[in-house]
Amino acid sequence: MIESQNEQRATLNLVPDGSSSGLTSLPESVLTQHRARMLDPATAARVPGYVADGPTAYRTEELLVPHDLQVDTLNQVLGFDLGLVLKRDGDEKTRCRLVPDEDVGRRKARVEKGMPAAIDVDAWKALQTLRSATLAGDDRLNNSPGLKEAVEKISLNRLLIGSAMGGIGGMSTLQGVPGAIGGNPDPGAGPGDLGYWRFPVAVQLPPAQRSDDADTPRRPVIAVLDTGIGKNSWLGIVDENDLGSFVSIDPAIQEKVTSPTSHNSIGSYWDHPSTGTPLTGYLSTHTGHGAFVIGIIHQVEPDADVLSIRVMHEDGIVHTDVLITVLERLALRVEAAQAANDEERMIDVVSLSLGGYREDSTQPAKFDMLAEKINELRALGVVVVASAGNYASAREFWPAALATRIVEDEITEGPPVVSVGARNPNGTKTLFTNDAIWVTTWALGAGVVSTFPENTDGSGNPRYRVIAENAAADDRLGIRESLETDNFGSGYAIWAGTSFAAPAVAAQIARLLKESPEAELSQRTTLKRAKAAVRKILGQ
Repeated sequence: MIESQNEQRATLNLVPDGSSSGLTSLPESVLTQHRARMLDPATAARVPGYVADGPTAYRTEELLVPHDLQVDTLNQVLGFDLGLVLKRDGDEKTRCRLVPDEDVGRRKARVEKGMPAAIDVDAWKALQTLRSATLAGDDRLNNSPGLKEAVEKISLNRLLIGSAMGGIGGMSTLQGVPGAIGGNPDPGAGPGDLGYWRFPVAVQLPPAQRSDDADTPRRPVIAVLDTGIGKNSWLGIVDENDLGSFVSIDPAIQEKVTSPTSHNSIGSYWDHPSTGTPLTGYLSTHTGHGAFVIGIIHQVEPDADVLSIRVMHEDGIVHTDVLITVLERLALRVEAAQAANDEERMIDVVSLSLGGYREDSTQPAKFDMLAEKINELRALGVVVVASAGNYASAREFWPAALATRIVEDEITEGPPVVSVGARNPNGTKTLFTNDAIWVTTWALGAGVVSTFPENTDGSGNPRYRVIAENAAADDRLGIRESLETDNFGSGYAIWAGTSFAAPAVAAQIARLLKESPEAELSQRTTLKRAKAAVRKILGQ
Protein backbone atom coordinates (compact mmCIF):
# COMPACT_ATOMS: atom_id res chain seq x y z
CA MET A 1 0.00 0.00 0.00
CA ILE A 2 1.37 3.43 -0.96
CA GLU A 3 1.53 5.57 2.17
CA SER A 4 3.34 8.57 0.80
CA GLN A 5 4.38 10.18 -2.46
CA ASN A 6 8.04 9.71 -1.53
CA GLU A 7 7.55 5.99 -0.96
CA GLN A 8 5.83 5.71 -4.33
CA ARG A 9 8.73 7.41 -6.09
CA ALA A 10 11.28 5.16 -4.38
CA THR A 11 9.43 2.09 -5.66
CA LEU A 12 9.10 3.32 -9.22
CA ASN A 13 12.79 4.19 -9.37
CA LEU A 14 13.47 0.46 -9.50
CA VAL A 15 12.18 0.26 -13.07
CA PRO A 16 14.79 2.02 -15.24
CA ASP A 17 17.77 0.09 -13.87
CA GLY A 18 16.16 -3.27 -14.55
CA SER A 19 15.66 -4.36 -10.94
CA SER A 20 12.25 -5.78 -11.73
CA SER A 21 12.72 -9.04 -13.60
CA GLY A 22 9.38 -9.22 -15.39
CA LEU A 23 7.55 -12.52 -15.52
CA THR A 24 8.97 -15.01 -13.02
CA SER A 25 6.19 -17.59 -12.91
CA LEU A 26 2.95 -18.78 -14.45
CA PRO A 27 0.16 -20.70 -12.71
CA GLU A 28 0.73 -24.45 -12.73
CA SER A 29 -2.64 -24.91 -14.41
CA VAL A 30 -1.48 -22.82 -17.38
CA LEU A 31 1.86 -24.60 -17.63
CA THR A 32 0.10 -27.96 -17.52
CA GLN A 33 -2.44 -26.91 -20.14
CA HIS A 34 0.33 -25.93 -22.54
CA ARG A 35 2.72 -28.76 -21.61
CA ALA A 36 5.24 -26.19 -20.45
CA ARG A 37 7.54 -25.32 -17.56
CA MET A 38 9.39 -22.31 -16.20
CA LEU A 39 13.14 -22.09 -16.74
CA ASP A 40 14.88 -21.08 -13.51
CA PRO A 41 18.30 -19.52 -14.26
CA ALA A 42 19.56 -20.62 -10.83
CA THR A 43 19.09 -24.32 -11.57
CA ALA A 44 19.11 -24.45 -15.40
CA ALA A 45 21.78 -26.56 -17.12
CA ARG A 46 24.72 -24.38 -18.18
CA VAL A 47 27.11 -24.54 -21.12
CA PRO A 48 30.02 -22.12 -21.64
CA GLY A 49 28.69 -19.22 -23.69
CA TYR A 50 25.07 -20.31 -23.20
CA VAL A 51 23.87 -19.38 -19.74
CA ALA A 52 20.27 -18.40 -18.96
CA ASP A 53 20.15 -14.92 -17.41
CA GLY A 54 16.39 -14.72 -16.84
CA PRO A 55 13.33 -16.94 -16.37
CA THR A 56 11.18 -17.92 -19.31
CA ALA A 57 8.21 -20.22 -19.96
CA TYR A 58 8.71 -22.87 -22.65
CA ARG A 59 7.06 -25.93 -24.14
CA THR A 60 8.78 -28.89 -22.50
CA GLU A 61 8.72 -31.38 -25.38
CA GLU A 62 9.57 -29.15 -28.37
CA LEU A 63 12.42 -27.23 -29.97
CA LEU A 64 12.26 -24.75 -32.82
CA VAL A 65 14.61 -26.01 -35.53
CA PRO A 66 15.19 -24.32 -38.93
CA HIS A 67 13.28 -26.25 -41.58
CA ASP A 68 16.36 -26.80 -43.75
CA LEU A 69 18.34 -28.43 -40.95
CA GLN A 70 18.54 -32.23 -41.11
CA VAL A 71 18.16 -33.64 -37.62
CA ASP A 72 19.76 -37.07 -38.15
CA THR A 73 23.21 -35.96 -36.92
CA LEU A 74 21.65 -34.08 -34.01
CA ASN A 75 19.73 -37.19 -33.04
CA GLN A 76 22.94 -39.18 -32.74
CA VAL A 77 23.98 -36.82 -29.94
CA LEU A 78 20.57 -36.51 -28.27
CA GLY A 79 19.90 -40.22 -28.53
CA PHE A 80 23.03 -41.24 -26.69
CA ASP A 81 23.23 -38.41 -24.16
CA LEU A 82 19.55 -38.07 -23.27
CA GLY A 83 17.70 -40.98 -24.88
CA LEU A 84 15.72 -38.51 -27.01
CA VAL A 85 15.43 -37.70 -30.70
CA LEU A 86 13.90 -34.84 -32.67
CA LYS A 87 10.94 -35.61 -34.93
CA ARG A 88 9.05 -33.37 -37.36
CA ASP A 89 5.30 -33.82 -37.87
CA GLY A 90 4.03 -33.77 -41.44
CA ASP A 91 4.86 -30.52 -43.23
CA GLU A 92 5.81 -28.76 -40.00
CA LYS A 93 8.70 -26.44 -40.83
CA THR A 94 9.63 -24.98 -37.47
CA ARG A 95 8.63 -27.15 -34.55
CA CYS A 96 10.31 -30.48 -33.73
CA ARG A 97 9.00 -32.80 -31.04
CA LEU A 98 11.32 -34.51 -28.59
CA VAL A 99 10.41 -38.20 -28.33
CA PRO A 100 12.11 -41.25 -26.75
CA ASP A 101 14.82 -42.75 -28.93
CA GLU A 102 13.73 -46.05 -30.50
CA ASP A 103 17.25 -47.06 -31.56
CA VAL A 104 17.91 -50.33 -29.72
CA GLY A 105 21.68 -50.04 -30.13
CA ARG A 106 21.85 -46.61 -28.52
CA ARG A 107 19.57 -47.68 -25.67
CA LYS A 108 21.81 -50.67 -24.99
CA ALA A 109 24.93 -48.45 -25.08
CA ARG A 110 23.30 -46.09 -22.59
CA VAL A 111 22.56 -48.93 -20.20
CA GLU A 112 26.11 -50.29 -20.51
CA LYS A 113 27.48 -46.84 -19.68
CA GLY A 114 25.32 -46.74 -16.55
CA MET A 115 23.15 -43.90 -17.86
CA PRO A 116 19.58 -43.49 -16.56
CA ALA A 117 17.02 -45.72 -18.24
CA ALA A 118 14.15 -43.33 -17.50
CA ILE A 119 13.89 -40.44 -19.94
CA ASP A 120 13.50 -36.83 -18.77
CA VAL A 121 11.96 -34.92 -21.68
CA ASP A 122 13.21 -31.36 -21.25
CA ALA A 123 13.76 -29.08 -24.24
CA TRP A 124 16.26 -26.89 -22.35
CA LYS A 125 18.48 -29.86 -21.49
CA ALA A 126 18.25 -31.04 -25.09
CA LEU A 127 19.21 -27.60 -26.42
CA GLN A 128 22.13 -27.29 -24.03
CA THR A 129 23.29 -30.80 -24.95
CA LEU A 130 23.40 -29.85 -28.64
CA ARG A 131 25.24 -26.63 -27.84
CA SER A 132 27.76 -28.51 -25.73
CA ALA A 133 28.46 -30.83 -28.66
CA THR A 134 29.58 -27.84 -30.74
CA LEU A 135 32.24 -26.71 -28.28
CA ALA A 136 35.96 -27.21 -28.79
CA GLY A 137 37.05 -30.70 -27.81
CA ASP A 138 33.74 -32.34 -28.80
CA ASP A 139 33.94 -33.51 -32.41
CA ARG A 140 30.43 -34.90 -32.74
CA LEU A 141 28.92 -31.78 -34.34
CA ASN A 142 32.01 -29.78 -35.19
CA ASN A 143 33.00 -32.00 -38.11
CA SER A 144 29.90 -31.18 -40.18
CA PRO A 145 30.30 -27.90 -42.14
CA GLY A 146 27.85 -25.23 -40.99
CA LEU A 147 26.29 -27.39 -38.29
CA LYS A 148 27.58 -25.28 -35.42
CA GLU A 149 25.98 -22.17 -36.97
CA ALA A 150 22.76 -24.12 -37.54
CA VAL A 151 22.62 -25.24 -33.89
CA GLU A 152 22.90 -21.61 -32.82
CA LYS A 153 19.56 -20.96 -34.53
CA ILE A 154 17.75 -23.67 -32.57
CA SER A 155 15.67 -22.27 -29.73
CA LEU A 156 13.01 -23.04 -27.15
CA ASN A 157 9.36 -22.88 -28.12
CA ARG A 158 8.57 -20.13 -25.61
CA LEU A 159 5.14 -19.14 -24.36
CA LEU A 160 4.24 -15.58 -25.31
CA ILE A 161 1.53 -13.72 -23.41
CA GLY A 162 -1.21 -11.29 -24.37
CA SER A 163 -0.44 -7.88 -22.85
CA ALA A 164 -3.80 -7.12 -21.23
CA MET A 165 -4.09 -6.35 -17.52
CA GLY A 166 -6.06 -8.71 -15.35
CA GLY A 167 -4.09 -11.92 -15.34
CA ILE A 168 -2.94 -15.08 -17.05
CA GLY A 169 -5.14 -18.02 -16.21
CA GLY A 170 -6.56 -16.05 -13.28
CA MET A 171 -3.24 -14.86 -11.88
CA SER A 172 -1.78 -11.38 -11.77
CA THR A 173 0.55 -10.10 -14.45
CA LEU A 174 1.51 -7.08 -12.35
CA GLN A 175 4.52 -7.81 -10.20
CA GLY A 176 6.80 -5.64 -8.08
CA VAL A 177 4.38 -2.72 -8.05
CA PRO A 178 2.51 -1.24 -5.07
CA GLY A 179 -0.96 -2.71 -4.83
CA ALA A 180 -0.14 -5.63 -7.15
CA ILE A 181 -3.16 -7.62 -8.23
CA GLY A 182 -3.51 -10.79 -6.22
CA GLY A 183 -5.58 -12.87 -8.58
CA ASN A 184 -9.05 -12.91 -10.05
CA PRO A 185 -11.68 -13.61 -11.57
CA ASP A 186 -13.26 -11.40 -8.89
CA PRO A 187 -12.52 -7.93 -10.31
CA GLY A 188 -13.47 -6.25 -7.04
CA ALA A 189 -10.57 -7.81 -5.14
CA GLY A 190 -7.77 -5.85 -6.74
CA PRO A 191 -7.85 -5.16 -10.48
CA GLY A 192 -10.84 -2.88 -10.15
CA ASP A 193 -9.19 -0.97 -7.31
CA LEU A 194 -6.38 0.04 -9.68
CA GLY A 195 -8.73 0.50 -12.64
CA TYR A 196 -6.98 -2.12 -14.78
CA TRP A 197 -9.36 -5.05 -15.16
CA ARG A 198 -11.94 -5.24 -17.96
CA PHE A 199 -15.36 -3.97 -17.07
CA PRO A 200 -18.58 -3.68 -19.10
CA VAL A 201 -19.66 -0.17 -20.08
CA ALA A 202 -22.41 1.33 -22.20
CA VAL A 203 -21.50 3.56 -25.15
CA GLN A 204 -24.03 5.57 -27.11
CA LEU A 205 -22.07 6.58 -30.18
CA PRO A 206 -22.86 5.90 -33.83
CA PRO A 207 -20.57 3.53 -35.77
CA ALA A 208 -17.36 5.07 -37.08
CA GLN A 209 -17.79 6.56 -40.54
CA ARG A 210 -15.58 5.30 -43.35
CA SER A 211 -14.71 7.29 -46.46
CA ASP A 212 -16.23 6.32 -49.77
CA ASP A 213 -14.17 3.84 -51.74
CA ALA A 214 -13.77 6.45 -54.47
CA ASP A 215 -12.06 8.79 -51.99
CA THR A 216 -9.67 6.09 -50.74
CA PRO A 217 -7.52 4.63 -53.57
CA ARG A 218 -6.39 1.71 -51.39
CA ARG A 219 -7.42 1.15 -47.82
CA PRO A 220 -4.48 0.23 -45.56
CA VAL A 221 -4.70 -3.27 -44.10
CA ILE A 222 -3.73 -4.13 -40.52
CA ALA A 223 -3.19 -7.78 -39.65
CA VAL A 224 -4.29 -8.41 -36.06
CA LEU A 225 -2.73 -11.56 -34.60
CA ASP A 226 -4.72 -12.12 -31.44
CA THR A 227 -7.73 -13.99 -30.08
CA GLY A 228 -10.73 -14.43 -32.33
CA ILE A 229 -13.62 -12.34 -33.56
CA GLY A 230 -16.94 -12.03 -31.73
CA LYS A 231 -20.40 -10.69 -32.49
CA ASN A 232 -20.48 -6.91 -32.20
CA SER A 233 -23.03 -4.55 -33.72
CA TRP A 234 -20.80 -1.47 -33.64
CA LEU A 235 -18.17 -3.31 -35.67
CA GLY A 236 -20.83 -4.79 -37.95
CA ILE A 237 -19.86 -8.37 -37.05
CA VAL A 238 -23.05 -10.44 -37.06
CA ASP A 239 -21.80 -14.02 -36.89
CA GLU A 240 -19.08 -16.31 -38.22
CA ASN A 241 -20.42 -15.96 -41.76
CA ASP A 242 -20.97 -12.20 -41.71
CA LEU A 243 -17.93 -10.26 -40.51
CA GLY A 244 -19.08 -6.87 -41.75
CA SER A 245 -17.47 -4.52 -44.23
CA PHE A 246 -13.90 -4.16 -43.01
CA VAL A 247 -12.91 -7.33 -41.10
CA SER A 248 -11.73 -10.41 -42.96
CA ILE A 249 -9.91 -13.67 -42.32
CA ASP A 250 -7.44 -15.76 -44.32
CA PRO A 251 -8.66 -19.38 -44.15
CA ALA A 252 -5.40 -20.77 -45.58
CA ILE A 253 -3.29 -19.06 -42.91
CA GLN A 254 -5.77 -19.79 -40.12
CA GLU A 255 -5.70 -23.47 -41.07
CA LYS A 256 -2.00 -23.54 -40.25
CA VAL A 257 -2.95 -22.63 -36.68
CA THR A 258 -5.89 -25.01 -36.34
CA SER A 259 -4.40 -28.03 -38.16
CA PRO A 260 -4.17 -31.32 -36.22
CA THR A 261 -0.36 -31.03 -36.18
CA SER A 262 -0.64 -27.99 -33.91
CA HIS A 263 -0.62 -29.40 -30.38
CA ASN A 264 -3.28 -27.91 -28.13
CA SER A 265 -4.63 -26.28 -31.28
CA ILE A 266 -6.94 -23.30 -31.50
CA GLY A 267 -10.33 -24.41 -32.72
CA SER A 268 -11.50 -21.52 -34.85
CA TYR A 269 -11.19 -17.81 -35.52
CA TRP A 270 -14.42 -17.25 -33.55
CA ASP A 271 -13.93 -15.98 -29.97
CA HIS A 272 -15.91 -18.68 -28.17
CA PRO A 273 -16.27 -20.53 -25.89
CA SER A 274 -15.52 -17.65 -23.56
CA THR A 275 -14.52 -19.79 -20.60
CA GLY A 276 -11.82 -22.36 -20.10
CA THR A 277 -13.54 -23.54 -16.92
CA PRO A 278 -17.05 -24.66 -17.98
CA LEU A 279 -17.83 -26.13 -14.55
CA THR A 280 -17.53 -22.72 -12.89
CA GLY A 281 -18.29 -20.51 -15.89
CA TYR A 282 -15.70 -17.83 -15.11
CA LEU A 283 -14.67 -15.88 -18.19
CA SER A 284 -11.18 -16.62 -19.46
CA THR A 285 -8.65 -13.87 -18.85
CA HIS A 286 -8.31 -12.91 -22.53
CA THR A 287 -11.81 -13.50 -23.81
CA GLY A 288 -12.70 -10.54 -26.03
CA HIS A 289 -9.08 -9.40 -26.37
CA GLY A 290 -9.07 -9.50 -30.18
CA ALA A 291 -12.42 -7.74 -30.52
CA PHE A 292 -11.20 -5.02 -28.15
CA VAL A 293 -8.06 -4.51 -30.26
CA ILE A 294 -10.05 -4.32 -33.51
CA GLY A 295 -12.38 -1.74 -31.96
CA ILE A 296 -9.43 0.49 -31.09
CA ILE A 297 -8.18 0.32 -34.68
CA HIS A 298 -11.64 1.22 -35.99
CA GLN A 299 -11.87 4.19 -33.66
CA VAL A 300 -8.45 5.59 -34.55
CA GLU A 301 -8.55 4.92 -38.30
CA PRO A 302 -11.97 3.82 -39.60
CA ASP A 303 -10.67 3.58 -43.16
CA ALA A 304 -8.27 0.78 -42.27
CA ASP A 305 -9.27 -2.79 -43.06
CA VAL A 306 -8.45 -5.56 -40.59
CA LEU A 307 -7.20 -9.06 -41.33
CA SER A 308 -7.90 -11.07 -38.19
CA ILE A 309 -5.87 -14.21 -37.49
CA ARG A 310 -6.33 -16.05 -34.24
CA VAL A 311 -3.04 -17.13 -32.64
CA MET A 312 -3.86 -16.55 -28.96
CA HIS A 313 -5.60 -18.94 -26.59
CA GLU A 314 -8.34 -17.65 -24.29
CA ASP A 315 -5.89 -17.70 -21.38
CA GLY A 316 -3.64 -15.25 -23.23
CA ILE A 317 -0.95 -17.75 -24.26
CA VAL A 318 0.64 -17.77 -27.72
CA HIS A 319 3.06 -20.48 -28.82
CA THR A 320 6.12 -19.02 -30.51
CA ASP A 321 6.07 -21.60 -33.31
CA VAL A 322 2.51 -20.61 -34.22
CA LEU A 323 3.44 -16.93 -34.36
CA ILE A 324 6.49 -17.70 -36.53
CA THR A 325 4.36 -19.77 -38.93
CA VAL A 326 1.74 -17.05 -39.29
CA LEU A 327 4.31 -14.29 -39.83
CA GLU A 328 5.99 -16.42 -42.50
CA ARG A 329 2.65 -16.95 -44.28
CA LEU A 330 1.88 -13.24 -44.11
CA ALA A 331 5.24 -12.48 -45.74
CA LEU A 332 4.50 -14.95 -48.54
CA ARG A 333 1.07 -13.35 -49.04
CA VAL A 334 2.56 -9.85 -49.27
CA GLU A 335 5.33 -10.99 -51.60
CA ALA A 336 2.79 -12.57 -53.96
CA ALA A 337 0.54 -9.49 -53.80
CA GLN A 338 3.41 -7.20 -54.69
CA ALA A 339 4.47 -9.42 -57.60
CA ALA A 340 0.92 -9.44 -59.02
CA ASN A 341 0.10 -5.85 -58.00
CA ASP A 342 -2.89 -7.36 -56.14
CA GLU A 343 -4.32 -4.75 -53.77
CA GLU A 344 -6.81 -7.22 -52.28
CA ARG A 345 -4.02 -9.35 -50.78
CA MET A 346 -1.77 -6.60 -49.43
CA ILE A 347 -0.95 -6.08 -45.76
CA ASP A 348 0.58 -2.84 -44.51
CA VAL A 349 0.86 -3.22 -40.74
CA VAL A 350 0.98 -6.15 -38.30
CA SER A 351 -0.30 -5.48 -34.77
CA LEU A 352 1.04 -7.74 -32.00
CA SER A 353 -0.49 -7.23 -28.55
CA LEU A 354 1.65 -9.96 -27.08
CA GLY A 355 5.19 -10.86 -26.15
CA GLY A 356 7.42 -12.74 -23.78
CA TYR A 357 10.81 -13.08 -22.18
CA ARG A 358 13.86 -14.89 -23.54
CA GLU A 359 16.23 -16.68 -21.22
CA ASP A 360 19.27 -15.48 -23.17
CA SER A 361 18.94 -11.74 -23.65
CA THR A 362 22.59 -11.37 -24.67
CA GLN A 363 22.26 -13.54 -27.78
CA PRO A 364 22.17 -11.52 -31.02
CA ALA A 365 18.78 -11.03 -32.63
CA LYS A 366 19.93 -12.57 -35.91
CA PHE A 367 19.83 -16.00 -34.26
CA ASP A 368 16.15 -15.71 -33.37
CA MET A 369 13.66 -17.16 -35.88
CA LEU A 370 10.92 -14.83 -34.67
CA ALA A 371 13.17 -11.84 -35.39
CA GLU A 372 14.00 -13.34 -38.77
CA LYS A 373 10.34 -13.53 -39.83
CA ILE A 374 9.65 -10.00 -38.60
CA ASN A 375 12.61 -8.79 -40.59
CA GLU A 376 11.26 -10.49 -43.73
CA LEU A 377 8.05 -8.49 -43.36
CA ARG A 378 10.00 -5.30 -42.75
CA ALA A 379 11.99 -5.89 -45.94
CA LEU A 380 8.67 -6.04 -47.83
CA GLY A 381 7.57 -2.68 -46.41
CA VAL A 382 5.26 -4.07 -43.71
CA VAL A 383 5.43 -2.26 -40.34
CA VAL A 384 5.28 -4.48 -37.26
CA VAL A 385 3.97 -2.88 -34.06
CA ALA A 386 4.35 -4.71 -30.73
CA SER A 387 3.22 -4.04 -27.17
CA ALA A 388 5.91 -3.42 -24.55
CA GLY A 389 4.40 -5.63 -21.81
CA ASN A 390 2.80 -5.00 -18.42
CA TYR A 391 5.38 -6.07 -15.85
CA ALA A 392 6.71 -2.69 -14.67
CA SER A 393 10.10 -3.96 -15.77
CA ALA A 394 13.03 -2.85 -17.92
CA ARG A 395 13.83 -6.45 -18.92
CA GLU A 396 13.59 -6.93 -22.68
CA PHE A 397 10.11 -8.06 -23.74
CA TRP A 398 10.11 -9.78 -27.14
CA PRO A 399 9.38 -8.98 -29.90
CA ALA A 400 8.97 -5.35 -28.73
CA ALA A 401 12.62 -5.30 -27.62
CA LEU A 402 13.65 -5.65 -31.26
CA ALA A 403 12.91 -1.92 -31.55
CA THR A 404 16.51 -1.14 -30.64
CA ARG A 405 18.10 -4.32 -32.02
CA ILE A 406 19.62 -4.49 -35.48
CA VAL A 407 18.87 -7.63 -37.47
CA GLU A 408 21.68 -7.88 -40.00
CA ASP A 409 20.62 -7.69 -43.65
CA GLU A 410 21.38 -5.74 -46.80
CA ILE A 411 17.85 -4.60 -47.60
CA THR A 412 16.49 -2.45 -44.82
CA GLU A 413 17.48 -0.01 -42.16
CA GLY A 414 15.91 1.21 -38.97
CA PRO A 415 14.09 -0.70 -36.20
CA PRO A 416 12.50 -4.10 -36.97
CA VAL A 417 9.46 -3.16 -34.86
CA VAL A 418 7.77 -0.15 -33.32
CA SER A 419 7.40 -0.93 -29.59
CA VAL A 420 4.60 0.75 -27.66
CA GLY A 421 4.30 1.46 -23.95
CA ALA A 422 1.08 2.53 -22.20
CA ARG A 423 0.15 5.94 -20.88
CA ASN A 424 -2.76 7.09 -18.75
CA PRO A 425 -5.55 9.35 -20.04
CA ASN A 426 -3.78 12.31 -18.39
CA GLY A 427 -0.62 11.61 -20.41
CA THR A 428 1.51 10.07 -17.65
CA LYS A 429 2.98 6.59 -17.98
CA THR A 430 0.89 3.82 -16.45
CA LEU A 431 2.05 2.10 -13.30
CA PHE A 432 2.22 -1.30 -15.01
CA THR A 433 3.94 -0.55 -18.32
CA ASN A 434 7.40 -1.87 -19.07
CA ASP A 435 9.81 1.01 -19.55
CA ALA A 436 13.31 1.04 -21.02
CA ILE A 437 15.28 2.40 -23.96
CA TRP A 438 13.70 -0.23 -26.24
CA VAL A 439 10.21 1.26 -25.68
CA THR A 440 10.15 3.70 -28.58
CA THR A 441 6.68 5.26 -28.46
CA TRP A 442 3.68 5.66 -26.15
CA ALA A 443 -0.09 5.55 -26.53
CA LEU A 444 -3.23 5.39 -24.39
CA GLY A 445 -3.26 2.07 -22.52
CA ALA A 446 -5.40 2.62 -19.42
CA GLY A 447 -9.05 3.53 -19.13
CA VAL A 448 -9.48 2.49 -22.77
CA VAL A 449 -13.04 1.92 -24.02
CA SER A 450 -13.56 -0.38 -26.98
CA THR A 451 -15.69 -3.12 -28.45
CA PHE A 452 -16.37 -6.52 -26.89
CA PRO A 453 -18.25 -9.65 -28.04
CA GLU A 454 -21.90 -9.07 -27.20
CA ASN A 455 -22.59 -12.76 -26.58
CA THR A 456 -20.22 -12.89 -23.60
CA ASP A 457 -21.80 -13.54 -20.20
CA GLY A 458 -19.95 -15.30 -17.40
CA SER A 459 -21.42 -17.15 -14.46
CA GLY A 460 -21.13 -14.21 -12.08
CA ASN A 461 -24.23 -12.38 -10.85
CA PRO A 462 -24.81 -8.86 -9.58
CA ARG A 463 -23.76 -8.48 -5.96
CA TYR A 464 -27.13 -6.98 -5.07
CA ARG A 465 -30.57 -7.65 -6.57
CA VAL A 466 -33.99 -6.47 -5.44
CA ILE A 467 -37.16 -7.70 -7.17
CA ALA A 468 -40.39 -5.78 -6.73
CA GLU A 469 -43.18 -7.81 -5.14
CA ASN A 470 -45.59 -7.20 -8.03
CA ALA A 471 -42.99 -7.52 -10.84
CA ALA A 472 -43.90 -9.74 -13.77
CA ALA A 473 -41.47 -12.47 -14.78
CA ASP A 474 -40.44 -10.57 -17.93
CA ASP A 475 -40.45 -7.09 -16.39
CA ARG A 476 -36.82 -5.98 -16.43
CA LEU A 477 -37.74 -2.64 -14.88
CA GLY A 478 -39.20 -4.52 -11.93
CA ILE A 479 -35.68 -5.51 -10.94
CA ARG A 480 -33.08 -3.31 -9.26
CA GLU A 481 -29.50 -4.61 -9.16
CA SER A 482 -25.86 -3.59 -9.00
CA LEU A 483 -23.73 -3.81 -12.15
CA GLU A 484 -23.06 -7.34 -13.39
CA THR A 485 -19.35 -7.23 -14.09
CA ASP A 486 -19.05 -10.21 -16.44
CA ASN A 487 -22.04 -9.57 -18.72
CA PHE A 488 -20.89 -7.74 -21.85
CA GLY A 489 -24.20 -7.63 -23.68
CA SER A 490 -23.68 -3.91 -24.24
CA GLY A 491 -20.87 -4.77 -26.68
CA TYR A 492 -18.33 -2.49 -24.99
CA ALA A 493 -15.78 -2.69 -22.18
CA ILE A 494 -13.16 -0.62 -20.44
CA TRP A 495 -9.73 -2.29 -20.10
CA ALA A 496 -6.03 -1.55 -19.69
CA GLY A 497 -2.70 -2.86 -20.92
CA THR A 498 0.01 -2.21 -23.46
CA SER A 499 -2.10 -4.60 -25.54
CA PHE A 500 -4.32 -1.64 -26.31
CA ALA A 501 -1.60 0.94 -26.85
CA ALA A 502 -0.07 -1.08 -29.72
CA PRO A 503 -3.15 -1.15 -32.02
CA ALA A 504 -3.66 2.59 -31.54
CA VAL A 505 -0.18 3.20 -32.95
CA ALA A 506 -0.73 0.60 -35.68
CA ALA A 507 -3.85 2.52 -36.73
CA GLN A 508 -1.95 5.84 -36.70
CA ILE A 509 0.66 4.33 -39.00
CA ALA A 510 -2.11 3.06 -41.29
CA ARG A 511 -3.49 6.59 -41.47
CA LEU A 512 -0.09 7.95 -42.51
CA LEU A 513 0.19 5.25 -45.19
CA LYS A 514 -3.28 6.12 -46.47
CA GLU A 515 -2.23 9.73 -46.86
CA SER A 516 0.73 8.76 -49.06
CA PRO A 517 -0.63 6.22 -51.58
CA GLU A 518 1.64 4.69 -54.20
CA ALA A 519 0.66 3.73 -57.72
CA GLU A 520 2.34 0.31 -57.52
CA LEU A 521 2.71 -2.23 -54.75
CA SER A 522 6.39 -2.85 -55.35
CA GLN A 523 8.76 -3.65 -52.52
CA ARG A 524 10.61 -0.42 -53.18
CA THR A 525 7.58 1.85 -52.87
CA THR A 526 6.00 0.09 -49.90
CA LEU A 527 9.30 0.10 -48.01
CA LYS A 528 9.75 3.80 -48.70
CA ARG A 529 6.25 4.57 -47.40
CA ALA A 530 6.74 2.37 -44.35
CA LYS A 531 10.01 4.06 -43.40
CA ALA A 532 8.46 7.50 -43.75
CA ALA A 533 5.48 6.54 -41.56
CA VAL A 534 7.67 5.02 -38.86
CA ARG A 535 9.97 8.05 -38.78
CA LYS A 536 6.97 10.32 -38.32
CA ILE A 537 5.50 8.16 -35.54
CA LEU A 538 8.84 8.08 -33.73
CA GLY A 539 9.32 11.83 -34.19
CA GLN A 540 12.49 11.44 -36.24
